[in-house]
Amino acid sequence: MRHWLGLIGGLILLTAVMGCGDDEESGVADAGDSSVVTGDDAGSDGALAPDGGPGPCGTIGEACCATAPACSAGACVGNMCVDCGGPGQTCCAGRSCVGSNVCVGPGTGTCAVCGGSGQACCNSNSCNGGGCCIAEICTGPGGTCPVLGGQCMNGSCGSCGALGQACCAGATCTGAGATCNNQNQCVPCGAAGQPCCGDSCSAPGLMCTGAPGARMCAPCGGAGEACCPGQTCSGGACCDPGAAAAGRCIASGSMCTSGGACSAGRCTACGGAGQACCPGSSCSGGGCCSSSVCLPSGNSGSMSGMVCSNGTMVVCGGTDQQCCQTNGCGAGGCCIANRCRMMGQQCVATVPQVLCMGGSCTAGVTFSCGGMGQQCCQSAAGGAGVCTQSGMVCVASALGGNQTCVACGGMGQPCCPGNQCASGGCCDQRGAQSAQCVAAGGACSGNQGMCAGGGCMSGACGKLGQACCEGGVGCTDAYTQCSTIGGNRCTACGGLNQPCCATGTTCAPPFTCGGFGGTRTCQAPGP
Repeated sequence: MRHWLGLIGGLILLTAVMGCGDDEESGVADAGDSSVVTGDDAGSDGALAPDGGPGPCGTIGEACCATAPACSAGACVGNMCVDCGGPGQTCCAGRSCVGSNVCVGPGTGTCAVCGGSGQACCNSNSCNGGGCCIAEICTGPGGTCPVLGGQCMNGSCGSCGALGQACCAGATCTGAGATCNNQNQCVPCGAAGQPCCGDSCSAPGLMCTGAPGARMCAPCGGAGEACCPGQTCSGGACCDPGAAAAGRCIASGSMCTSGGACSAGRCTACGGAGQACCPGSSCSGGGCCSSSVCLPSGNSGSMSGMVCSNGTMVVCGGTDQQCCQTNGCGAGGCCIANRCRMMGQQCVATVPQVLCMGGSCTAGVTFSCGGMGQQCCQSAAGGAGVCTQSGMVCVASALGGNQTCVACGGMGQPCCPGNQCASGGCCDQRGAQSAQCVAAGGACSGNQGMCAGGGCMSGACGKLGQACCEGGVGCTDAYTQCSTIGGNRCTACGGLNQPCCATGTTCAPPFTCGGFGGTRTCQAPGP
């Protein structure tokens, strides 16, 4: 056996050219592209059509949107938009509540009735009937101010705390719309150009901003202004949180840093795998715009005999042509280094004894590799294994020993490289041995609901721009991986200049994974 492994040592070059390696989390150790082909015919039926992008989102009972604002109605809780703002309900975006209710508690917070004696203070430290706000709780008029002493009357605790009076102990102002300045005087707060009342402002369209100790109420929400709390804007403007925009509102019809346009108060997502094409029919990561939807590089979509290759659709599957999706080569050919070798051709030019036969690299009856149920092709020096037959992936045995080529992408099968599953399936990262495909309509593990359109929770988690699914299920859509930057969101991987997928090893064809450590990215092959 080692004799033949050494004989086909040239096959180790496949791993470098195809940009793949061992998947440390899933056991997958094959490169591939973005969709599933069954059988030997390149571009055959069974191609994985890209998802048309996120489904309905942003209203009560729907998933939170990936672009700001997450919910156009209600609040985003657990990646779902829920009713908000009323007493006892979750606070709405920006910790706001309906009517005179006020948001209390940590995190998203809960809306509570305010202003009465013993209740939370309302916005701008106000309490009913001239009561006094002390430690964010109202003391009714005529009552004794706790801690500070004195009788509460017209917002004043004795002779301190109201507008125009000295601050009470601890630089405290107890009257509505008052804050303590550096001269120990209670001055107006909450209006535009005034200091913030605590962390709040008194009117819509204002936000508290600035360094601690010097926070001021400034206009927000209009085109060219900062986004208001909750990433909201007014007048049809959109909150563009991109680094270049620094969280500012842009006018309707303007281009967002995502590449999409501002429309109806939301920056549309575009350019990623399965998303709408950006203006000019452009796609990110070397993808191709097909029928107004972006295909990742290495994907054929519905175009038989064609494959996306670094932004251009090219002919695939024939002799010395690029492989079609998931190593697809016509007439029982073998996909080697993203090029098709036909039946009877040498798998590696320098090893004449090893020929392509029915998708496998074979040396007579003595040795075969790369086909279904066979060991993965690999050199005697070790390293990543590869499969040469269409629709296969290289997985490690649960008992150790040789890696084996098995069918991928179908229900209960390992995910194809790049988290690919057929027909809108979900790549569940909690598979027993490797990441495993859940069919559309099937149940994701970890109580993560139903798989729909490549995402669990009925399509609400695991897709590009969405939250990572909980319970270790992770990111379930093609060419995505979970990133802690921005709060456990699914980000793009595998495309040109994008991070390598599968813990830094896998790229979409024809890209290769280069760089070191945590900076490994997918790069275009050399000339």
